[in-house]
Amino acid sequence: MISDGGTNYNNTRPGLVIDSHFTYLLNKNFAIRSVNHIINYDDTVNDGTEQNFEFDQRLGLIIKKKNLVLMPYAKITHHDKNVSTQNDNSHLGFVFQAKLHKDLFFDYDYREETSNGAKIVRTGYVYGDKVTDVKLTKKNLFFLDVFPVHLKIAQTDVSNFRRSRVIKTTLDINKKIDLAIKYVDNSGKSFFKNNVAQNRNYLVAEFGYKF
Repeated sequence: MISDGGTNYNNTRPGLVIDSHFTYLLNKNFAIRSVNHIINYDDTVNDGTEQNFEFDQRLGLIIKKKNLVLMPYAKITHHDKNVSTQNDNSHLGFVFQAKLHKDLFFDYDYREETSNGAKIVRTGYVYGDKVTDVKLTKKNLFFLDVFPVHLKIAQTDVSNFRRSRVIKTTLDINKKIDLAIKYVDNSGKSFFKNNVAQNRNYLVAEFGYKF
């Protein structure tokens, strides 16, 4: 239950993104999930303010019943320095996950903005207020010798802003370490249809450690 399409890789140019996620088990049916993206933002906005970091955080309650999972959550995006255009924002949403078959999972993620952060103040144009994310995950797609390879295909739609399509392969080195390659295909929408930044594509390498 990790978003692979929602990170603004454009603002890293390029740079380091740290994903730090925690799950606190309450019992076999309930858990608290904390998802955190720390982004080396390195961006100068229109008013001259230099933002160095973006923090994208979610806190949710996992409710599990047999092959179904529901996670309502709250999400915030904030930066080390705020600016006049106010690009911090907050969302409320939920994730629904269904186990379709052995090692095959379908996720549906929907959230709505509860703030006025994602808008262009000068025109009042609102973007990013509703986000839909769907993904299909196949674990143990095949093996490289004894190392399992997993596949994830996802699409994220941010209203009036951007559509991102993602394909990701992950190789488990052992129970704690994995390596991944992710391709992100972005398409700007509406006001951002011809915006270069929202139409860039990315190839992202990831190193993961579980503890």
